[in-house]
Amino acid sequence: MYAKNKTTLIELKRKLKLYKKGQSILEKKLNVLVFELIKRLKKIKQYRKELQPIIKSMYDHYFKFATSRGILYSSLDVLDYSIKTKTINIMGVKVFDLESNVKEQPHYYIDENLKKASEELKKAIEIILKIASEEDAVRKLLVEIGKTKRKKLYLEKKLIPNVERHIKEIRQYLDDEERETIIRIEKAIQERTSDNII
Repeated sequence: MYAKNKTTLIELKRKLKLYKKGQSILEKKLNVLVFELIKRLKKIKQYRKELQPIIKSMYDHYFKFATSRGILYSSLDVLDYSIKTKTINIMGVKVFDLESNVKEQPHYYIDENLKKASEELKKAIEIILKIASEEDAVRKLLVEIGKTKRKKLYLEKKLIPNVERHIKEIRQYLDDEERETIIRIEKAIQERTSDNII
């Protein structure tokens, strides 16, 4: 319970202003997070569309290679790849950006289908890493959106109404006290004037 005086009223007004500012900031953060979430979901959909024909082409070329006749020697392309991770900060949410660095080892191809399958595999690895990055970001953004919503709702439904209620009560108390003081002063003045008349 708060003391019912002007100092407390001033403190509560400051708190209310701070809470409303926090609510506004959380609203903006929520909007940015939702925008990022939608953007990343669209990227995932786009990458998956790109991946399907690449995987199909890779399997088709590999199948043609495996079923072709007359192959005397084939050297499989050995892919040397590394994955680099970068951390990106989105409104306090740290997400990973995975990048692949695929290098071809020296090779000799007898079959063109094997070479094409190897090229498609490189493309597929890059896209799969992009999908993994985006899905990780989506998971983390969803968690942060949930936290931000809860904080915003706590401010909107609990803190701000409580402070507004206390401000209203203190104002009402101070107004009543002021009216009583005015009435006492008026009575005192009337008593003095009536004493002076007599």
